[in-house]
Amino acid sequence: MKYSKEFKLMCIEMYYRGEYPETPEGEKKKRFHDTIKDWVRMSEKAGIESVEHKGQNRKWTPEENKMDTSRHLPGDVHEYLNLIVLMSRIWGTY
Repeated sequence: MKYSKEFKLMCIEMYYRGEYPETPEGEKKKRFHDTIKDWVRMSEKAGIESVEHKGQNRKWTPEENKMDTSRHLPGDVHEYLNLIVLMSRIWGTY
């Protein structure tokens, strides 16, 4: 389950007061408490920012972009390139 940064910070504050928030529906109490303890450890080790949800977008290098683009070439080009690689391996030049 994903929680907002504000909710995580509230849980961390409550933990330091010796309290826990009500366990969300569908979540086991022990699992939820362990999750809060993880957030506390993360915030102690790497700061409050560490409990923020990280985006999943990846930064690509120009070389990786070129490689990714080549995967989208028409099928004939892929067959031709595969044939060249195969022939290079047979002749020992690859």
